[in-house]
Amino acid sequence: MMKNLRYLLLALCLCASCGKTFLEKRSDKGLLVPSTLADFRALLDNLSVMNVAPTLPRISADLFYTNENGYNQYSTLERNCYIWAEDLYEGKGTGDWNYPYRQLFYANIVLDGLEKLGPDLKQSDDYREVKGAALFHRALAVLHLSQIFVKPYVEENADTDLGLPIPLTADVNERPDRGTLKQTYRQMISDFDAAATLLPGQTLYKSRPSAMAVFAYLSRVYLIMGNYDKCDEYAEKVLSGHLQLLDYNEVDITASSPFPAALSNDNTEVIFHSVTSAYIFSQSGLTGFEQTFYDSFEENDLRKALFFRLTSSNVIRPKNGYGSPLGTFAGIALDEIYLNRAECLARKGELVKAAAYLDELLSKRWQAGTYHPAIIDNRQDLLRLILDERKKELLTHATMRWTDLRRLNLEEPFAVTITRTLEGKVYTLPPNDPRYTFPIPPNELEGNDLEQNTR
Repeated sequence: MMKNLRYLLLALCLCASCGKTFLEKRSDKGLLVPSTLADFRALLDNLSVMNVAPTLPRISADLFYTNENGYNQYSTLERNCYIWAEDLYEGKGTGDWNYPYRQLFYANIVLDGLEKLGPDLKQSDDYREVKGAALFHRALAVLHLSQIFVKPYVEENADTDLGLPIPLTADVNERPDRGTLKQTYRQMISDFDAAATLLPGQTLYKSRPSAMAVFAYLSRVYLIMGNYDKCDEYAEKVLSGHLQLLDYNEVDITASSPFPAALSNDNTEVIFHSVTSAYIFSQSGLTGFEQTFYDSFEENDLRKALFFRLTSSNVIRPKNGYGSPLGTFAGIALDEIYLNRAECLARKGELVKAAAYLDELLSKRWQAGTYHPAIIDNRQDLLRLILDERKKELLTHATMRWTDLRRLNLEEPFAVTITRTLEGKVYTLPPNDPRYTFPIPPNELEGNDLEQNTR
């Protein structure tokens, strides 16, 4: 990673989506260093870098399947992820490591540069918002990496399990070690907490972070950690923020891209917008859902028509969701927060309140007048219903299923064994298998004293 970071300043010169930035203003390459608030804002507004999330865990999770022809279309890395191969990378790197570390590096450039500004600028709202955005992006990059390259969070093991190397300055000579898993989560939460004090409650552009986005991601983080009180606390902050669920009765179920665009602020559910990086897997017409999963959606459930389309090859493909033509939605939205709150309340034994949040969400998903509220007085049964609905509702949220598999596999009643068959050979991923933690790309170990993950 640190070796690659040396070249990331050069990458700044190649980011065309920055618009009118410091890159276009300076002809002297020796001066290609951001130095003003406008420069720092432009760097963080580079959607092609800062608003991109990993994709490979989506390939390894249990929602999507393909046949031999589809499998053979995939890249080597995608094929290896699909069957959870021992050697994923075959000597190459991956954008799922590089993109988050590039985001982390950009955030550190901004944070280092902000410290050099004059005292008057440091008192401005723009300064606070840019600093908050940089802290947010650093935390989010660590969150994405933590769901791929370190073990699932278990409190009893967090002081000894390996964490991530997290550089906290833009100095490419800084070579942090992996530290512990607890240190990784502590740094992530610290950055999110600091960002919340600096960012506005909401922003004009959903590609920019807000305090509401911080609260939403903290709800996700604490759910991953199994801290249901804190998860519920932050979910409640979001749900008190006057955001609105989409009513799927008002969405055109016949459209190929039925949902309003997030970046135009038309999608009231989206809190923060990002998309996945591009892979053949997502674009292939032979990548689809299993029939049994599709059949689990009842006919009056509008998600059946809004989430799926049947191709001429009889493949059940996803429709365009909250993302964009360039990638699947990988940000965070209000539906996830409703499900977070319902799950936390159910786990704490507050069954009536938990069911009420689930009902409020699902009443916006079913054909008007056909949804019947859940009446369940058994904690385990209600929790299972919430988790089943979570799998359905968040199927278009690219990063979530793998994260949920990792945490729920720690609980025997909800553990899942994934199997795939290609050319008569059966591949299996049992619960809590070491392959739920991806290896660090081998090229990142060269010249860096980093311990490799067990595969």
